Amino acid sequence: MQEKITALNLQIYWHESQPIYSLSFSNFYNDEEYTLYTAGGDNKIRQWKINMVNKSEDSSNPLISAMDTSSNKTNNNIIEIEHVREIGEHAQAVNSVCVSPLFQQNEGDSCTDSLSPTQARTVEYISSTGDDGVLQLWSITHSNQKSDTDGPSQLWRTHIRGLNSMTAGAASELYDISWSPKGDRIAVAGMDGKINLFNTSNGEPSIIENIKLKGEPQLNGQSSDDSSNHNACIQGIAWDPRDQYIVTQGVDRAVNILRTNNLKLEKRICKDPISKKHFFHNDTLVSFFRRPSWSPCGILLALPSGLYDNLNCVLIYTRNNLQNPSIALPGLSRPAIAIAWSPIIYEFVGNTNTEKRPLINLPYKMLIAIATTTQIIIYDTSSIEPVSIIGNLHYTPITDLVMVS
Repeated sequence: MQEKITALNLQIYWHESQPIYSLSFSNFYNDEEYTLYTAGGDNKIRQWKINMVNKSEDSSNPLISAMDTSSNKTNNNIIEIEHVREIGEHAQAVNSVCVSPLFQQNEGDSCTDSLSPTQARTVEYISSTGDDGVLQLWSITHSNQKSDTDGPSQLWRTHIRGLNSMTAGAASELYDISWSPKGDRIAVAGMDGKINLFNTSNGEPSIIENIKLKGEPQLNGQSSDDSSNHNACIQGIAWDPRDQYIVTQGVDRAVNILRTNNLKLEKRICKDPISKKHFFHNDTLVSFFRRPSWSPCGILLALPSGLYDNLNCVLIYTRNNLQNPSIALPGLSRPAIAIAWSPIIYEFVGNTNTEKRPLINLPYKMLIAIATTTQIIIYDTSSIEPVSIIGNLHYTPITDLVMVS
């Protein structure tokens, strides 16, 4: 019997009465406690603790009792949210907050070595950008050693140290951030159509390059200098987990794919080469964001705000064929604005039902969540049918989503 998915509407003033524009989970967690960072229209970045509380152990908690409905009977855990702190503030709305991979921090050394969440001491960076055109960076050090004043539910202590803030290129709005897989670089995208790359390996951001690309790739991947690309706002950016490509998506109905080794434009996705129809919505799409996403294995690239025969869809490309989409996920009542993959790669169990076709033939399966302004649609790659469609969650448009292990 298939387990039900439960959606809970948590009545919390996350950012006063202002919108939440971005979400990012800490990579330091366990099965009972997660740390979530949110960025909002109140110009702040906030840190939250999410506890998975066992109902049988804490049935006296009024929050748990109030949420203990019959629809929840399939799950013994319930979510309890605690606001921890405000970790930073911008002069204007914060459009993106993003957590780096985890690192080991030796005393007096920079953060250079990858570290698993089970180690005693870890460090990660929190980066944010907003309408003020500023990149801010914090060092977050986690320790699982309790102090005498730690409460019984505190599994680790977190120390936050502000590292730096700097104007990223021109003083224009910045919409999205993506970390390199090693956490030594940040890519920032903004309203002026530029990409800014920062080096963080020495603990403070220093600009590598401010990129305004020229030229549209030809079929052989080489560039010519007769046209600009991304001539308008970039609304989303995603760094390839294999560290080969950076992908940007803008309101100019184009997706650009750059090589990370030389920052050259590898491919521009814009129109169907045969029908000449545009693959993506134009600038009438009512959203600040078009957030693409790579699968955790790096094989699949999912692009929001897609169009297929004038129907809303998500276009999925394989890294071996960035020329044409391999899959179009249609049936969206509104355009997709953000995509998130589960970081977990699941074991594939073959289907006994021969009529149930896989989304793509892989020796494993992955989960992908798609956000439109009104719904969340979840697929797994072992089926062309969605796992779940969740709606009526918010009175205002959805702006972002994130999945955690």
